[in-house]
Amino acid sequence: MTTFFCPPPVATVCDWVRQVWLNMPQSVVLNSIVAAGFDVDPTRWFKWNHDVDGWKSSSLGAVMRQETS
Repeated sequence: MTTFFCPPPVATVCDWVRQVWLNMPQSVVLNSIVAAGFDVDPTRWFKWNHDVDGWKSSSLGAVMRQETS
């Protein structure tokens, strides 16, 4: 609970969400991706093919590189 029922800063909430996802088992994350209608293979996502930053700069790209090495 925050002081005087004020909501926490957005950055704090974003950090909470990020930490929860990082601590989830990979199977839970993959099930969530599929349940949201995405393919398990992120290279088949439209955004993947059109992201100006590229997949190498993303945290998902880092995970994919770790799994393939």
